[in-house]
Amino acid sequence: SLQGFHPLSRKDRQHTTMGGVGLYAAEHLSITRKYEYELPQLEAMWVKIKAGNNVFLVCVCYRPPNSGVDFWTHLQESVDLAANSGISDIIITGDLNSHPPTKHGRLLRLFSFSNNFTIHVDEPTRFTPTTATIIDQFISNVPNLLSNIEVLAPISVCDHCPVRCTLRLKHKYETPKAYQRHV
Repeated sequence: SLQGFHPLSRKDRQHTTMGGVGLYAAEHLSITRKYEYELPQLEAMWVKIKAGNNVFLVCVCYRPPNSGVDFWTHLQESVDLAANSGISDIIITGDLNSHPPTKHGRLLRLFSFSNNFTIHVDEPTRFTPTTATIIDQFISNVPNLLSNIEVLAPISVCDHCPVRCTLRLKHKYETPKAYQRHV
C-alpha cells in the first residue's frame, strides 16, 4: 500500500498467477469499483471517481499483443455499458499494444473516432534495442480534463515508460453566507 493512496484496486488475470490491471487513487478522491461494466473477455477494470464537482469513469485496460480484432468489439461493449450509466466523462488508460502504424493502431484510431475520444499520448512509451513504439495510452472523451501528458523514463529494467497526466478538476466552492444587519 502507498501512503496517501487508497489500497490498490485490481483485477487479476484469470487462470494464471501473473498479469492483470490495477489502479492507485489518491485518498482525497472518492472511488467506487464498477464491476457491472467489466466483461470476462477483457482485461479491463472500471472505477468511478468523484473529486469535488467532478465525477468521471476510468477504465484501466490491457490488450495482449496476440489478441484479435474482437478485443475492440468487447471494449466497445464495455464502453457502451459505462456510457449508459449517466456518467458521460470517460478516461481509458493502459497498455493497449496499439502502435499507430499497425493494424491495432488503426483500430484504436477508429475506436477513438467512433466514441469521440481523443488519443493523448503521441510519443514512444516502449523501447527495445531496435524499436520505439507508442503502446501505453490515455484516451478520453473529455480532452480538456487531461493535461501535461508526460512519458517518464523507464523504471529499473522495465522496457515500458510510465505515462502520467494531470487532471484539471473543478473545485467545489461554497456559496458565501449573506448576513443582514438590522439597525
